[in-house]
Amino acid sequence: MVFGSLRELFPAITEKRLELLLYVATHETPNVRQLAERLGRNYKNVHTDVRKLFELGLLEKSDQGQLTAPFDEIVIHAELRDVA
Repeated sequence: MVFGSLRELFPAITEKRLELLLYVATHETPNVRQLAERLGRNYKNVHTDVRKLFELGLLEKSDQGQLTAPFDEIVIHAELRDVA
C-alpha cells in the first residue's frame, strides 16, 4: 500500500488500528468479537478497524478463519522536503 502523503497515512493507520495490528501479529486471534474483548474495546469500533485494515491489505484471514497479520514489519518512508 502506498500513501501519497502523511496526511493520507495517519487517518488510515490510527493509533488504535496499529495497536490492533500489533496484537494480531503476536497472538492467535480467532475472530473480531474475541479481539474486541481482548483489547477491551467496543466491538463495532474494532470491526470497523479490522475492515479498514483488510482493505489496506494489512490483515488477512487464515484458512482456519483466524485473523492474521501477513507482514513482519511496516516501513514508512516520508520525505520532509520536496526534492527538486
